[in-house]
Amino acid sequence: MVHLALLLIGAKALQPHWRTLVALGLVCIAFGAVLVADVWNGVDIFTIDVVGAVLFVYGLIDLAAALFVGARRSRPAVLRGLVFMVCGFLAYNFPSDRNIGATVILGTAFALDGGLRILTAATVRFRTWRWAVAGALGELALSAMIFADWPFHHHLTAPFCLGLALTMTGLAFFRLGRQLRLLPPGASVTALPLFSHWNWHARTPLPDPDAEAPWAHSDPMTVYVWTPIGSALDPRRRPVVDRYVAAVDRKGVISTGHSALDCPPELYVSHYPGVEIDHSPTDFSHILRATSENDIRGRFLPSHEAEVADWCPPDRHINFHRYNRKALAQFWRGYSQDDTYNLTRRNCSSTVVMALDSAIEGVFGHERPGTRLLRLFLDPNMYLLALLRGRAESMTWTPGLVLDYATRLQAVTQPKARSA
Repeated sequence: MVHLALLLIGAKALQPHWRTLVALGLVCIAFGAVLVADVWNGVDIFTIDVVGAVLFVYGLIDLAAALFVGARRSRPAVLRGLVFMVCGFLAYNFPSDRNIGATVILGTAFALDGGLRILTAATVRFRTWRWAVAGALGELALSAMIFADWPFHHHLTAPFCLGLALTMTGLAFFRLGRQLRLLPPGASVTALPLFSHWNWHARTPLPDPDAEAPWAHSDPMTVYVWTPIGSALDPRRRPVVDRYVAAVDRKGVISTGHSALDCPPELYVSHYPGVEIDHSPTDFSHILRATSENDIRGRFLPSHEAEVADWCPPDRHINFHRYNRKALAQFWRGYSQDDTYNLTRRNCSSTVVMALDSAIEGVFGHERPGTRLLRLFLDPNMYLLALLRGRAESMTWTPGLVLDYATRLQAVTQPKARSA
């Protein structure tokens, strides 16, 4: 989530405060290490109960305020309140249950996430898949330790996981501060080593928004999504799979859907394979691998109208009225020089997400960085964004994931907007 927060605030606003980020990182690392060390030694820390109580009360106040205004008008606030109440309940040590609830929830979450990461890494074989498998094995080991009640008891499960999370977050802040110090003025945050993953597209330097037309635009930038289930003819229903991966029709033909981004009047981002890929079930597992042997020539469609006329209308669209048009145009000029298409590594959905990243980078740069950073870390939509991004980077971007990602991103950058 640190990556996403940095992207939304921008390097220009955060760079003067790199020392503060380093100091914040050291404090988080120290506090998290103390929690982990004390839990490992079987020490029951009173401060964890305090943290749990504070989180629960904060969530209760947030939820009450949202319900007073009206649940339909403040759904993000309702969600935020519920999230904080659940986190507070898990962190608080109730003597009667010895935190069995936290044990079951966290242990199951680590086991499922680790198993899914191993499965996707072995299937997709992206560049860092071996590191992903190693991390997933660590998650499975941690899950086993949690369920085995060893080397720490169940009532210390939540404090232990909180300590790990604080340590990892602190390490990210520490590295971020040091890297920001060396970043050239005007450069994009995606040029930082923290963003070296293949799913982030480095851009440097980053153009400022137009003086006469800054972040707010009356004509929206629109993300269009054709979900697999919506673009297949007479599909066989497979819940979740046909929403996020692929749909299969009665003849066995696989549809993976499509994503595109439109920024009138002249910019349209839609990446297609130059030759139709064989989506038969027998070859589909092979072409999922993100290796160079599956690279093919691609093509870029000229406009949304031409795409709809040639195929069908999209299922959903998400409008953004706050974006950097110049940064988006700069990204597309560079990216469109290479039309290489890879079903997993460089597909229509990953292209749309990178274009969206370029357009919203620094959207909160005009605000006070400290205040905005705190607000972002208190927004449950940010945690959902980080979860979606992590899942896509361990597997691949699909139209279903793009739809959820763009919807949550719209909720963060334009709280009063609604997707259609």
